[in-house]
Amino acid sequence: MKSFNINGDTFLAFANTYNGNNYNIDSFIYKWDGSKLVLFQSIPTRGAYAWHLFVMCGQTFLGMANQHDDSQRYNTKSVIYRYTGQQFIQYQEISTQGACDMTSFEYKGHTYLAISNYRNNAGKYNINSALYKWI
Repeated sequence: MKSFNINGDTFLAFANTYNGNNYNIDSFIYKWDGSKLVLFQSIPTRGAYAWHLFVMCGQTFLGMANQHDDSQRYNTKSVIYRYTGQQFIQYQEISTQGACDMTSFEYKGHTYLAISNYRNNAGKYNINSALYKWI
């Protein structure tokens, strides 16, 4: 679960990992309407594990670390969504191996995204994570 604010609006995002039968299920983003949380958007996810909000070049992005896919097991794709002011739209997919978290930071005018990989399909836990630089 991740709460965040965009332009004065408050959101609460839930990462749904598994429903008892499938990993490929929707995760939900709710928006505070002044008195209660209402469903804002349903997003298809694959073993969703962690949300991460970041701003780059004046635009707001929401990353989803996907850990497990029904067909690909731990070799799945994490997804970055861009906020349009009306909804989150898919911006980029990133190949990951059991991603369990992500974070971003700025260094010397560049934005970086670090993704923590957890496990690959061979069952190895001692695997590399990834650092991406937006240019």
